[in-house]
Amino acid sequence: MKKQLMMFWAIVLSSLASQAQFDHSDDMEKWRLGVGFSFVNNTGGVLNDYFRFDKSWYTSVKSINADYIINKSFSLNGMFSQNTYKAGKPETVNTKPEIKMTSIDLNLRYSFKKLLPLDDWIEPYVYAGGAYIMADSSTIIKTGKNLFATTIGVGTYFWFNDRIGMNLQVCDKFSLGNPNIKSVFKQANAGIVIRFY
Repeated sequence: MKKQLMMFWAIVLSSLASQAQFDHSDDMEKWRLGVGFSFVNNTGGVLNDYFRFDKSWYTSVKSINADYIINKSFSLNGMFSQNTYKAGKPETVNTKPEIKMTSIDLNLRYSFKKLLPLDDWIEPYVYAGGAYIMADSSTIIKTGKNLFATTIGVGTYFWFNDRIGMNLQVCDKFSLGNPNIKSVFKQANAGIVIRFY
C-alpha cells in the first residue's frame, strides 16, 4: 500500500511539473530561500487544540526551505525541519528528557497570484507532496520511528520589497504506512524568504 501511494504521488507531481511550462525570463525570479520557525501539533485533529498553544504546539527554529520557480503559477519546494519535544509534551506521551523529530519534505506549490486580482505584496498558494519523517520515539508519530507521509497545505507570502518577504503556511501530514491513522500531525511554518533572480 505504501509503495502504491508513493508511486501515485510521484506520478501526480511529475505530471503537474511537466504540464507547467518553464518560464525563466530575465525579470523573473528563479529561486527562493527561507529560514524560520517550525510548529507541530499531533493531538489528532481536535479543532480546539489548534488554539491551545501552551499544550498542543511545539516550536523549533530549525526550518530551512528552498523554492525552485517553474513559472508564475508553479514552484517545487523542498524543506527540512526539526522539532524537539520536551518532557511531558505531549501530555502522558513523552517521558524522556527530550525527543527529536525531523521532517524532510518535497512539495509542488500552486500560486494564486496569476489567477486572482491581488496586490504584489501578497501571494497565497496551496501545495501537496510528500515527507519522510524520523523520530527518536514511536510514541510521537504513532506509526513507528520512521515513516512516509503525504502532505496537503495552504500558505501565503507577504513581500516587503522585490527581494525580501515573510512566509506563513500550515499543512496536514497523513500516514502512508497505516490507514487507521488519518493524520500524523499538523505542521505550521513562519519565516523570512529571499528571492534570487
